[in-house]
Amino acid sequence: IRAPVRSGTEVTALRSDHAGPARFRIVTPRGELRARNVVVATGPYQRARVPALARGLAREVMQVHAGDYRNPQHLPDGAVLVIGSGASGCQIADELVEAGRPTYLSVGRHQRAPRRYGGRDAFWWRRELGILDQTAAEVPPERRLPPPLVTGVHGGYDVDLRQSAMRGLSLLGHLQDISDGCLHFADDLEANLRAGDQSFADFVATIDAHVERTGLEVEPAPDRVQAAAGAVAHSPSQLDIRAIRLGSVIWSTGYSFDFMASFLRPHELHRVDERFAYVLVAGAQGLLDAAPGNALLSVGPHGEADGNLHQAVAQVGDVADVPPGRVAVG
Repeated sequence: IRAPVRSGTEVTALRSDHAGPARFRIVTPRGELRARNVVVATGPYQRARVPALARGLAREVMQVHAGDYRNPQHLPDGAVLVIGSGASGCQIADELVEAGRPTYLSVGRHQRAPRRYGGRDAFWWRRELGILDQTAAEVPPERRLPPPLVTGVHGGYDVDLRQSAMRGLSLLGHLQDISDGCLHFADDLEANLRAGDQSFADFVATIDAHVERTGLEVEPAPDRVQAAAGAVAHSPSQLDIRAIRLGSVIWSTGYSFDFMASFLRPHELHRVDERFAYVLVAGAQGLLDAAPGNALLSVGPHGEADGNLHQAVAQVGDVADVPPGRVAVG
């Protein structure tokens, strides 16, 4: 679409412009720009999300979001509770166990995948299978899960929470409440682990079916040692904070968007879904039809729409017939 690119330019405000055909006014330290269409591609990792129940912890317990965690040495003495079983939470928990710290992991819904399979990386397979090209409309709500648990530590390995438990990590259900000096957990640990195991098996089966259908040459799959279902002891429904000498809590609870508050005025612009905020290829036409010139496109919170961004920008150009120099990409 031959739009000029200005690198190293921060967008401090985005406003509706009712004068002339531009429709949008983009404010930057290097001056203002005008555009008919704007693509917001700032990613999903903007504002650390910490649940309100964090206020139930005593002041002497250090609290840090996963985005601010650095290493075990920066944490005070005592046990560590990691809340959230996404990739960051599991990687941090494994590191703490390796460092000899008493570590608890509150496990929620998650999906697993082999780090490598058939000689190729898990994300190579996700692209090959078309998973990275899916829009929210194509994914049923019950399958909208965080990205699979993967790690590049020690060259990369399969993240298996049951194996982590066998190495000393204490697994718990998802945190429900903090009150009266106790942490209260749901009785859903085994169900979440089984669902994660099933996602691993489903992913491998999908790859195998694709290989058989296409004739793709792959390396033989290695034997994998997996802990048997039910191998993890039943997790307690509550823990006494003082009894376990809890010193710190790491909130690996994800992020929320902040561009709605930081440089957009929501009441002036087309509404973006705060939870999923997917306006990709499948949604571009409808959004432009609903509000011509008001296209907000954002990579979704699963971080899996990198290829879609290019397609979305192209579609905005096709649908809106955007002239050169009239698209601002932030």
